Amino acid sequence: MNLGRISGAAIISMLSFSLLVPGACAPGQSSQNNDATETESCRVPRVMFVVDASASMLDTIPGGAAGQTKWQALTQAVHAVLSEHGNGAQFGLMTFPGSESGCSTGEVLVDIGLRTREKIDGEIQRLVIPEDAATPAGQTLIEAATLESLTDKNYDNYVIFISDGWQYCAEPDPNGGAPQCGMPGDCEWMGSESCETCNACQTGDTSTECYGANADGCYCVRNWPVLGVDALKAAGVKTYVVGFGDKVDAYTLNQAAVAGGNPLPNCNANSETPSCFLQATSPSQLSDVLGKVMMRLTTSPCKAECGTKGTRTCTLEGWTKCSATCTSSSRSSSASSTSTSTSSSSSGTSTSSTSTGTSTSTSTTSTSSSSSSSSSGYGGASGEGGSSGEGASSGEGAGYNPSEGDDPWDDGGEDSDYEDVYEEDPPASTPAEGEAEAEGGCSYAPASRSDFAGWALFGLIAVAWRRRRNR
Repeated sequence: MNLGRISGAAIISMLSFSLLVPGACAPGQSSQNNDATETESCRVPRVMFVVDASASMLDTIPGGAAGQTKWQALTQAVHAVLSEHGNGAQFGLMTFPGSESGCSTGEVLVDIGLRTREKIDGEIQRLVIPEDAATPAGQTLIEAATLESLTDKNYDNYVIFISDGWQYCAEPDPNGGAPQCGMPGDCEWMGSESCETCNACQTGDTSTECYGANADGCYCVRNWPVLGVDALKAAGVKTYVVGFGDKVDAYTLNQAAVAGGNPLPNCNANSETPSCFLQATSPSQLSDVLGKVMMRLTTSPCKAECGTKGTRTCTLEGWTKCSATCTSSSRSSSASSTSTSTSSSSSGTSTSSTSTGTSTSTSTTSTSSSSSSSSSGYGGASGEGGSSGEGASSGEGAGYNPSEGDDPWDDGGEDSDYEDVYEEDPPASTPAEGEAEAEGGCSYAPASRSDFAGWALFGLIAVAWRRRRNR
């Protein structure tokens, strides 16, 4: 038996096998089937849903199933977002009004915690909305700002505030007059130095209590949701504002979105139409905007080693693997860039250029505006009122149209306040023209010196084996 011949054959066999087995790539190729997962740890945010459960949520919603109410549509939307993103945050649920209904301050139904999807689903489905359920949104947001689980400085804390109407309450006047816009103690709770005196009467109201009274419609407390968001901001909590349906108080929600720290780009906080907040008028749009918010909270941009962009998601298990992949074209571009950089560095010549520019900062002051509008039911009245806020920009903002499927915070440029992220994994890259995708997920890339050395060694071994064989 010729041991030299056997060992030579064995070497060739092993080298050939290494090139043929699935997942093994020849020199000049890179594997696209990397199953390794990202192990870098991350801390998921804490998110409290603060949801309007007033009587108007029992109205039907356009674009839904026959007879579907806004509350039923909201139930489905929250279930959908928790099913998709339940592993990306600690969630809690708060609804308003509270268990005493009327104008009682909202209550926590599910405290913020890990894997609370089933609890939240169950509480929403079991909730029965009484006919006298009003809209104490401001009081409830103030209450949310006092929750320890939501204000823990060790976490990034958020409120997703969803409402279909206006700040509105109609509490009986103890003196038999027109109904009041809050319960005793609400003004103090809201931090108002003096209690507002407007009533809850609306245009066309024929009740005895409103006979001969002004139809104030609680306009004097219109800005209470903004005060609530201000309190959350002071406690270190950012707020995302979502309007649902076609009877929202757009002016107040615009102001609240700016106060919450997450307005849409280029919006007008003084607009009487949706501009700064996320507006949904159908069940599908509500699911869409909630999903966009959660992607913004849990998804971060990342880059592959060749520079291509992708995203990664923070989950309870840690960061997911970056979605970006490298192809031969991207590697060539990266290698070319590195080569150019190295060449410039080795030439020994350095050129420094300094550009001087002028930065102009424009400060815009938001001014309270007075408006007239009318609607019916909770959160609607005719009369005058307004609230002041900060961060208004000139002109009408375009707002966000969920039907277009765009990124609501993408202003078309590079703005550090609204960092763009992919809405979904980037499309799979294809090999450049003239190249073919190798079996086993190997894509061709420019060969390095070590690649050529490997092939040279392969050739030498093959030649030596043939010489032994011919002896």
